[in-house]
Amino acid sequence: MSKLIRPVAMTALAAIFGFLPAGFSTRIGSESQKPLALVVVGGMIATLIFTNLVPVFYSLYGSRQPPAGAGSMAH
Repeated sequence: MSKLIRPVAMTALAAIFGFLPAGFSTRIGSESQKPLALVVVGGMIATLIFTNLVPVFYSLYGSRQPPAGAGSMAH
């Protein structure tokens, strides 16, 4: 599974570190670049969090057994 997450994590980290200077800039012209940079950084952080949390949640809840009679159509 880590072979699939590694390229996503590397791309997200590159985007985060690339947009951080624009996100923290206060110079002239940053009024239009700052909101976009913050949205991209936030989205990449969410991507990193969810690509790690989804497999953990799946491992916790994926192996549960359904209750007895859950799939039966008898009334």
